[in-house]
Amino acid sequence: MFSKSNPNNFPLENLRLTKNNVGVVQVVQALGPHWVEDRTLSLYTPAPNKGKNDLGALQTWKDSMQWLIDDLKWLLSLEYHRFWSQIVHHTPCMDMLVSFLQEAYPPYLPMHEDKSVMDLYNEAYKKVLIVFSRLITNKESADKWMENPYLGKLIYDKYIFTIPIIWDLCLTYGTTNKNHMVKLLDAIFYLQPKYYVDLGIAIAFLKQVFEFVSFKLGNNTSSTLPEVFKGFSQNFGGQKSQTSSANNELSLRTLNDFIMYILDSVVTMKLFLELHSPARKVFREKEFHISIVNFYENTITKMYEKVQLLSNNENESSNASNHLDNMRVELIDSFRFIISTTIDEILSGEKVEENVSVYLTILTDSLSEKAFVKDYNAMYPVDVDLDILCQAYTDMDPVKCDFILQAVYANYDETERRIPKVFNNTEANHLSNGVDGHSRSESPVVNPNNDIPEEAKTQSLISEVRDILPDLGDGYILKCLEHYGFNAERVINCILEGNLDESLTKLDPQLPIIPSDALDEQYLKTGIERLNVFDNDEFDVMTKDKIDLSRVHKGKRKFKHKNLSEMLNDKSYINKMKDSYAKYGLISEENEPDMYDDEYDDTYDDGARDLVSEATAELVRKPVSKSIAFKDAEESEDESEDNEGSSSNSKPADQFCENPEVLRARYQARRDIKYGQRTNVDRDVVGKAKGQGQDKDVLVNRQKKAVNKSVRGNHNRRTGAQWKRSQGVLPS
Repeated sequence: MFSKSNPNNFPLENLRLTKNNVGVVQVVQALGPHWVEDRTLSLYTPAPNKGKNDLGALQTWKDSMQWLIDDLKWLLSLEYHRFWSQIVHHTPCMDMLVSFLQEAYPPYLPMHEDKSVMDLYNEAYKKVLIVFSRLITNKESADKWMENPYLGKLIYDKYIFTIPIIWDLCLTYGTTNKNHMVKLLDAIFYLQPKYYVDLGIAIAFLKQVFEFVSFKLGNNTSSTLPEVFKGFSQNFGGQKSQTSSANNELSLRTLNDFIMYILDSVVTMKLFLELHSPARKVFREKEFHISIVNFYENTITKMYEKVQLLSNNENESSNASNHLDNMRVELIDSFRFIISTTIDEILSGEKVEENVSVYLTILTDSLSEKAFVKDYNAMYPVDVDLDILCQAYTDMDPVKCDFILQAVYANYDETERRIPKVFNNTEANHLSNGVDGHSRSESPVVNPNNDIPEEAKTQSLISEVRDILPDLGDGYILKCLEHYGFNAERVINCILEGNLDESLTKLDPQLPIIPSDALDEQYLKTGIERLNVFDNDEFDVMTKDKIDLSRVHKGKRKFKHKNLSEMLNDKSYINKMKDSYAKYGLISEENEPDMYDDEYDDTYDDGARDLVSEATAELVRKPVSKSIAFKDAEESEDESEDNEGSSSNSKPADQFCENPEVLRARYQARRDIKYGQRTNVDRDVVGKAKGQGQDKDVLVNRQKKAVNKSVRGNHNRRTGAQWKRSQGVLPS
């Protein structure tokens, strides 16, 4: 027995537990061989084919498969420290998991036909993924966890995860559990970045595999197997091929082994690049794209030839060709993932100039391989990528772009204007009949009316031809472009060499573009020829299916009023205007703050208010009414209350016209304030004797005198006298 408690929540690498071993209580590490259960675990083997004569083979496989599922369930049921102790210190656990990854059905092969077989397979398929997911989980609960650095070191040092295991996981689960695999791979490389170093070594191994297959297919002039490839030969054809020529000893079985091995490798590589995008940069730095291009151009072509030469029947040839077609698609996708790292960094603004140079260099290096460039352009049009890069990087060299595009389209025959832009990855039918992308039995028929450029692009092509041949008319150039599939270079070449089609030589070279008539277009669409001022209006039933019937009135329209007298006597509009006029009756309350008066003049605020009479100042500071119509009436009422002191003489609030005398008095007060006609007010600026202190009013008056002394004369006589002396008016 042992203690399950971890009250201090120690990580697994620091946790020590007590264990009762035959009556002896020991304190041992939570992660150690003490917790390992010596159990025989089952290994996965592929299901036998349904056509075998041994009827008991299938039942035997089902029994072994059930044992495997029970072992996986037992492993998952172990507690956290027992689970990790079993994985680390019991080697058969990893052997069981790896056996399933190595023998599982790949996505490019069909599944078993028996439903009972697939039910057992799917259950084991799910359990294995759960086990590997638990292996990268550092924390299952508060008391069951380990530090990330320790977990990363553990899975790396104990070979729990390796690059081959990671690639097998991608091949087995990459198509059915894509999102889960993305998280799993990110966690593995996050926990242990050393896997990127191992990835570089694995990429070098893949390059050697490509070179070995190329050598075995006769792409090397030497008949002696290089020393670096002698380890591969034991897996393909035995020792016999080491000393003999590759061409003579290659059999159909060996060729199929090559095809399946390369197909398995490239599918795995493509899925890995798709699921873990940071790895794409490592492949680019190792220049694996160059190996892809060379292998695609040289080796796959040889494979097609060998298949046709060594196949005994059409069925064998068809199966091998289908695998080669899938291989080509996966290689092109892998190349795309590698080169897309530069495009992604350009669009994100990271080292734009450097990545543009790398992208153009990769494309330029690949242009010499015609078959690869042609198929790559079919799946991922180069002109679309260049257009995107030109928008993201304005300093793109147009000469390089033109050179790349011309080199790409130079691979097409004259009957081909452009390879289709849409390429189906799931069905490799576009590539199923030959390396050059054409059917072996017949040439592709390209309809010149397909993909006609838009009006702006058509005008651009016309301008391109007219720049070289300015004596030709736009209409004549357009006819030539339509005939040759809107290929401006071919039109220019045919005109200069005099190889135009006979139908074009009969046309007038000065033919202009005659715009189409709108009436002719309408006649072609509807079959109706009409000449009317009401054509195409909103009520034209000949060209429109739906008309707004609410705007159509049949018969004499009835008006609201019968005659002029009835219309004048109708006062219903008064009720509609009551709400508007009611707003003018809102008068400001006494407790409301003063409102803004845009007629108020603050020019003499500093000194003018003290010179104005108390009655006038009070008049200026009266609150303003909210109503525009009764504004003057309220001011007149306030003035009469201050001057006369009687509320009996105040005018009613709803009085519309004000007393003209009050208006004239108010106007005169405003003029007095504005033009400085103020009453003399004596201000004390002398104050008390020195040393006795001064009142606040004296200090304020002194300040106002100093500020406003410029409005009086003789305040700067000394300055005037000095000026007169300088002019010689007064004697010095």
